[in-house]
Amino acid sequence: MELKEKIDIYKLCIDMADKTSERRLKTNAFIIAINTGLISLNSYLSTAGLSQTAWSSIICLVCIIVNLYWMFLVSTYKKINEAKYKTINKIENDNNFPFKPFNEEYDYLKSKRYFHLTSIERLIPLTLIILNMIIILFTFNSETKPIPQTTIINIISERA
Repeated sequence: MELKEKIDIYKLCIDMADKTSERRLKTNAFIIAINTGLISLNSYLSTAGLSQTAWSSIICLVCIIVNLYWMFLVSTYKKINEAKYKTINKIENDNNFPFKPFNEEYDYLKSKRYFHLTSIERLIPLTLIILNMIIILFTFNSETKPIPQTTIINIISERA
């Protein structure tokens, strides 16, 4: 195989790795939007006087399931990216490229103390899971006070 063909394969691998990262970001944005919608719905139901323990708990459980799913997706994308960059590094090493940018980057990061993005990404759904569990606990432990309704019968009975 000629060097030009090897470089074309190398470029294709880099493009595929980049597209996987883009897909990962879009998935994260989508799941954050789902979480925002569910938390907003829970808040709306609470402020609208429809705060029932069952609805609040169901919404929180759905949020927990979505966030568990998100954690699995983050792990899956991490494994996919690791495989892609391992392949890219192998191509760089096997073909004696004069400059090996991905190997250089990996070596540099190994020598520095830094947080892996996957670790940070896992903290977000974990935090949301804990938050939803706390909301469930508060929902079950709080006293539910009936919301007074202003009706003609209530007004007349108060005046009598």
